[in-house]
Amino acid sequence: PRLAAQGEPVEPLPQGVVAQVNGEDIAMQDYLEYLYQRFGKRGVREMVGDLLVEREAARYGVVVDEAEVVRIANEREEGMRRGQDEQTFLANLERNGQDYGLFRNSIEAEIRTELRLSGLVLKTRVATDEKIQQLFERKHGLGGVRMEIRHIVAMPNILRAEAVREGADPSTIDMEQLRATARSQAERAREQLISGADFATVAAELSHDRVTKDRGGKIENYNGRLYGPAFRGVLDRLQPGELSPVVESGAGFHVVELISRTETSLAEVRDALIDEILSAEPNFQEMTSLRNSLIEAAKIRLF
Repeated sequence: PRLAAQGEPVEPLPQGVVAQVNGEDIAMQDYLEYLYQRFGKRGVREMVGDLLVEREAARYGVVVDEAEVVRIANEREEGMRRGQDEQTFLANLERNGQDYGLFRNSIEAEIRTELRLSGLVLKTRVATDEKIQQLFERKHGLGGVRMEIRHIVAMPNILRAEAVREGADPSTIDMEQLRATARSQAERAREQLISGADFATVAAELSHDRVTKDRGGKIENYNGRLYGPAFRGVLDRLQPGELSPVVESGAGFHVVELISRTETSLAEVRDALIDEILSAEPNFQEMTSLRNSLIEAAKIRLF
């Protein structure tokens, strides 16, 4: 290419030669040995993995849409260009040992493998009881009980950090005293709420939970496990609209309000959960696991 750019005639390299340096041929076999010394069997293993995926996809009738390959490749190329002009982009490819044809072939081959793996996951995925239970609890809460809650929490560790910032010697800080102070702050917050204070206002003023204090104390998507069983046990005894006594968790001392409670039976939604599991977009972990399982199951001998 450099000679062509300089207007000099370029003759094709002899068969089996990958390069010439000052007139001396470098044979393909020498290049392969060099690659093996640098990278070992990694490239061969990747090639075998791609081949196994291609064969398994054919066995399951997974067909790659070439128009989709081109569309995705165009998107990735655009992302890699990052506004570079044509000359700069091609120059960067050359610095990495590629020309445009090699670049496109490489990313399109990668995309074909990804699409085959995605199709295989959808063809072979199983909705196990474990997956069904996990999705059920994620959507409907632990035991099928979804609770909408908000809280105010006073955390001893936050009080300790504040004391250190104010100049206290960490070795002299009494954590039991800080726990007592945190409990007292939570009791004070509860008294204000019982007296009719606005929950969001008290949360913004007194809660140490930086994630929830600016949204009125609301815990988004409470899963039934956050803050432990004692916290959950208090919630189970509340009716919507009720305020809890101060409850201690590993994080600190909470005052919790149950906003609403919805109960769902697994039997009622099981079929819908199975459909959702089987039709969900395959993720990277699933595709990697499937590829690795094909490699592990194959009888492979490497040089």
